[in-house]
Amino acid sequence: MPEVRVPVVVWGGGTGGIAAALQSARQGVQTLLLTPGPWLGGMVSAAGVCCPDGNELSPWQTGLWGAFLRELARCEPDGLDHNWVSCFGYQPATAETILRRWLAEQPALSWWPGCRLREVRRQGDRLTGLVIERGGERLQVQLQMAIDGSDRGELIALSGTACRYGWESQEQWGEPSAPAAERLLADPFFRRQPVQSPTWVAIGVLGRTDHCPAAGQPLPAPFALAAEPFGLERTITYGRLPGDRVMLNWPLHGNDWHDDLERAFCGDPKAEAELFAQMQAHSLAFGRALQEASDGWLQLDGLFPQPDSAAGGALRGPSPLALMPYWREGRRLVGLSTLVEQQLLPLKPGASIAPLPLRNGHVDAVVVGNYANDHHYPGPDWPLAAKSCAWGGRWTGTPFCIPTALWSAPTPPTCWRPTRDSAPVIWPMGPPACNRRSSMWARPLAWQRPSASSGAAQPPICRCWCCSSS
Repeated sequence: MPEVRVPVVVWGGGTGGIAAALQSARQGVQTLLLTPGPWLGGMVSAAGVCCPDGNELSPWQTGLWGAFLRELARCEPDGLDHNWVSCFGYQPATAETILRRWLAEQPALSWWPGCRLREVRRQGDRLTGLVIERGGERLQVQLQMAIDGSDRGELIALSGTACRYGWESQEQWGEPSAPAAERLLADPFFRRQPVQSPTWVAIGVLGRTDHCPAAGQPLPAPFALAAEPFGLERTITYGRLPGDRVMLNWPLHGNDWHDDLERAFCGDPKAEAELFAQMQAHSLAFGRALQEASDGWLQLDGLFPQPDSAAGGALRGPSPLALMPYWREGRRLVGLSTLVEQQLLPLKPGASIAPLPLRNGHVDAVVVGNYANDHHYPGPDWPLAAKSCAWGGRWTGTPFCIPTALWSAPTPPTCWRPTRDSAPVIWPMGPPACNRRSSMWARPLAWQRPSASSGAAQPPICRCWCCSSS
């Protein structure tokens, strides 16, 4: 089997994986970024969520996040302020172009798209290599540090590292918004909905009139109640983008997908493919329902390339469907410390910040976030502890800090996990659900620094999307 050696390997090219790969390479360490798909960016490009909400206040627009916003504003002639869910709306290809350029500017960084993770190689509690499939050929990648930047934590699962996902009781962590243990056992809802519902984003384009005409057909089941809270026009323009495009990512009886989500974690490619096909069909059905209800004011519109064209480098194409699902939850590493809801909530009623994490009398914080408590499940709204506040003339999530201890794994360090479900924040928004240990996070698997003999500077522990310089 052919073999390559590289000090740092990142699996997954979402915002967390990109941040880790960029900052490793910027320290002079040879770094290899492996992605299963043909695009980068995860949520912010390939998954089509091009209206990221959170860290919208200017003090939070720092590091790579701030650099990303400035580049988006420079590259989008019509600016970024188009919708009401976010302060930022942009074309997915714009984001993808920026991220690819950032990677290409780093001589120490290589990106291999279209890879499949097949095996991990270990010595004791340390990861020493990965077996991947690329272009129909299996390769062994020898490494000193492995970073899992995937949405669902595939490398965590394959490596056998202790992890968990799904619901946890109020008794376990004392989180005020979590369900009681008795209810977790008795209510079948929690077995039907083991994780938050993902969405397969679709893209539409608006007609030439400024406003939606009088509604034509009522929305059919299962979308009948989708427009009730805000009306049809605001439902459609929730995620408006430049060029009169709209992002269809509607949580209220819209195109969130709720059924049989265990298939996303079972490791069966056939089951996963069935899940993906159902999610795509559901989003297209939602788009067609909005199209009919708006008398054609909204039309499904091609913006993404087809997968084969995307693999050839295309950035635009005829498909209204994003290239991957928008995952809201994945596996969570079992580490030395756990982030809980109490660390994210306001200090007291009326307060505008969460408590600072302290250790031995000193602030023990890595990065910041400010997303509000949120969740994506079917049925009535889940009762959540209040986590929003007035800040800078805007109603926003309470700013909170992430403690450094969350980087620490219970075994000698050999790898970390920069995405949304456990340790420090990588993307700047914070947890969308109280009962998830986190949202846009990074977490350690077990990591081993590249040695000085590798001839490269050692990468830093904390170089992430929010706090790293551009």
